[in-house]
Amino acid sequence: MAIWMGLLAVECGAAATHPRLLSRTCADALTARLLAQIARLLPTEHAYGFSWAAALYDPAQLLRRGFPVHYEIHELFLAGREKGLDIGQSLCLLQHQGKMPTRVLEPEVELGAGILQAIPVVLTGSESAIDAAREALESSLYELGLVDAASALLLSKDLGTALQHVRWMSLMDLAAMMAAQLEHVGLTPAWELIEEQLFATQPRELECSSALGLRMRLNSAGLHLKFPSFAAFACTHPALGEVEALDDYLGRVHEFRQLQALFAAHGMTPKVMGASETEGFVIEARDAGPSVRYRLHTHPALGALAWTGSNATGQVVEQRYPLFPAAIERFMRELHAHAIPFEAARVSLTADGRDLAGSSPGQASDESSGDGCQSSISVPSGSST
Repeated sequence: MAIWMGLLAVECGAAATHPRLLSRTCADALTARLLAQIARLLPTEHAYGFSWAAALYDPAQLLRRGFPVHYEIHELFLAGREKGLDIGQSLCLLQHQGKMPTRVLEPEVELGAGILQAIPVVLTGSESAIDAAREALESSLYELGLVDAASALLLSKDLGTALQHVRWMSLMDLAAMMAAQLEHVGLTPAWELIEEQLFATQPRELECSSALGLRMRLNSAGLHLKFPSFAAFACTHPALGEVEALDDYLGRVHEFRQLQALFAAHGMTPKVMGASETEGFVIEARDAGPSVRYRLHTHPALGALAWTGSNATGQVVEQRYPLFPAAIERFMRELHAHAIPFEAARVSLTADGRDLAGSSPGQASDESSGDGCQSSISVPSGSST
């Protein structure tokens, strides 16, 4: 059996918190309407099975290697044939007591409730039937793909939110839309890697850089993303003043986290070059001895940026750059368990500062970063914990 993978693109008036799972009443009413609409667009000489999930998904959840949501719908349709379901009939997969039938079909609410959401649809049929359907839909969906007003109103009432448009699309149309949106915000290099992972039978080895110069690499070992420590960044941009260096660096941290989230949403959790995967940090060793005190450097918009560990004499032992929120929480628990004090402070470079590295409160340090770049910092004291 072959399949055509499509969706209803649901454009909300504004990003809002709304239900992701449609009610049975709404799903039952929509099924008949959707069947009637798509039947008018399909070649009449073929028969099709029609199946869909009565739930709203972030587009990224549908655009993952192997297209797991669509193929789960297809597999459940095929499984239903043992119970009498067949080509020419429809299957609606909906929630029961707030849960979809399988884990794969659960909408991932942590991806957020953006303006664009998607309801997945699958057509099942013979190879010749799906080829004919694909050709017919590619030529008609752009002009005739708007869902009728009554169906859109049903959906709007069930979700409790205003809808701008509800439109039929193929999964390839959705991918093209995502590519255009990411290009608009300067993330085309990231989409090139996502697209390779999505559609290539055997993904090629690719390497590219982000708009701000962060390296990204896709190979047989997975996706790799370079995280810039501030010391490395400052040493490779010596012409920048201290304030400019920090501002530019913060932009790269923001872009790194944006890329992290984008790749993870598409099922491509990146490995970070040079990171300790077990700890979730990029760690720069600075001096000998155990750290007996830590300072957490924070930023109002970006949150935790780095931990500086100092030994008993106030010398910087290590610099830890957290890569995941869970790493921060775990490290704080470890500090508490070992009774190691820490303080939180806003980042503030001195006139000649070139790094986030710092010393214990009331002192200044002039430590080598290991690559010939000198660094120091003055940070306003926070409250000890």
